[in-house]
Amino acid sequence: MLNKSLNKLRKFDTKHKQALERLDLKTIKDLILYYPVRYEDFSNICKIKDLKINEKQTIQGIVKSIDNKRTPRKRMLLTEALLDDGTGSLQVVWFNQPYLKNFLRVGTYVTLNGKLEMSYRSLSMVSPAFEKYKQDSVHTGRIVPIYSETYGITSKYLRFILKPLLKHCNKFDDFLPDEIKKRLSLLDLSEAIKQIHFPDSKEILKKSRLRLAFDELFLLQLNNLLKKKKWQDNSAYQIKFKQKLIKKFVESLPFKLTKDQKIAAWEILQDLEKEKTMN
Repeated sequence: MLNKSLNKLRKFDTKHKQALERLDLKTIKDLILYYPVRYEDFSNICKIKDLKINEKQTIQGIVKSIDNKRTPRKRMLLTEALLDDGTGSLQVVWFNQPYLKNFLRVGTYVTLNGKLEMSYRSLSMVSPAFEKYKQDSVHTGRIVPIYSETYGITSKYLRFILKPLLKHCNKFDDFLPDEIKKRLSLLDLSEAIKQIHFPDSKEILKKSRLRLAFDELFLLQLNNLLKKKKWQDNSAYQIKFKQKLIKKFVESLPFKLTKDQKIAAWEILQDLEKEKTMN
């Protein structure tokens, strides 16, 4: 069913968020339950003056200049920008993304995540992830979810899709009583699902994982109990315990039963006398 839901995404023009409103509730729920496989912590904002070479870091600043140009040899199209955060300025380079000149205009406050590298004889941040700054960021400046990817659907695409869909989390039935959630300090289901996708902190991520893991184990145990009750409702043929016959059989064995073997055999013989089926 999840593959069908993912296939539906490939048919939507997600540049227009109205397209997401056309998804049916079943598809929305399938997508919301497509949990991340891991996370990258881009929540620590670093100052440009403190950047370290060859380490993934997150910075924020104002675009002071941006332009497209071609390299003299391979004629590759470059987009070069200059970012300033008040502590220093940094050259940023993207390859074959000319639209960025109009998207990240001069004066735009942006968040970038990438590595500081030696490029064209100068230090630059090359092909970083980018996002215009906003309080509720999606791709940078936070703990970012990474999803299992399939053809035509990347983690960035899924983050873009899932963020607006999480408003539907309250449509999942929270089957745990408030008393249990309070006693075990468990999150509400809707909050746990939201935070498993876009956690506000490492602490809340840990709590959301705990709630969802509890649900999984609880439902498995409940299913086992239901199966147990079902077979216990069946009647069984009673086999009476014949003490003399059993004693004679045990004495004829070429070895002596251990204490644990005697206990186990006795429990089995008692179960055989009951009207209910054994497990």
